[in-house]
Amino acid sequence: MRIQPAFLVFALCWSILAWAGDDAKPNWEKLSDDDGITVYRWEKKDSPLFAFKGEALVEASIAKVASVLADTPRRGEWVPHLIEGRVVRSISERERIEYTSLETPPFTKNRDFVLHARAEHKPATNELFFHFSSVEDAEAPKTDMIRGQVINSHYRMRPVGETKTQLEYLVHVDPKGGIPRWLVNMVQKNIPRSTIEAIRRQVKKADVTELPMVKEIYAPAPQVQVQATPDTATRTN
Repeated sequence: MRIQPAFLVFALCWSILAWAGDDAKPNWEKLSDDDGITVYRWEKKDSPLFAFKGEALVEASIAKVASVLADTPRRGEWVPHLIEGRVVRSISERERIEYTSLETPPFTKNRDFVLHARAEHKPATNELFFHFSSVEDAEAPKTDMIRGQVINSHYRMRPVGETKTQLEYLVHVDPKGGIPRWLVNMVQKNIPRSTIEAIRRQVKKADVTELPMVKEIYAPAPQVQVQATPDTATRTN
């Protein structure tokens, strides 16, 4: 059975909630490991839909990877079948409400999502997170599309030197609309790989630059320099 590529966009939306209860330490099952991209799945106890995640090294700095993810006007360059992606309103420097709509295959209604997007920098580990989860917002557009639900999703970025990033993409999305759960699970397992591949291509573009907003959010941990004291300094005569 050939899966139409447009199904792959059901979960191309960003985000994150904390896992709770018995799912605090999920048991991830490895599905594949090709081209430096490892894909896992996790069967949550409270959901008929699997959560999926992909892990890979991206040949770009955290600031550049994060800029690709945060640059809403340019998402159409790498998110397939995107109809519209925009910021509905800003909450703060690190939080905003986003709207995304996606074209789906023939004979199915297009999907859209309203998301609470939040950036989090963890200085202790020097990691940057982009969390996303579905919300209701009075300023979001009213449409006749089927509104999907992002249950849990995030991007987790960790620096590997100055020019590489270890990227994790976790996705748990319900596209709604009566699609059989087995089909959603079968399609969504491809989302982490296709997303990371698209990000790898986008960061290579010469005109992709680091956004000022990302530089404000992500400040690498300063290097602590230990100065020699008179007792430990080397003296020369």
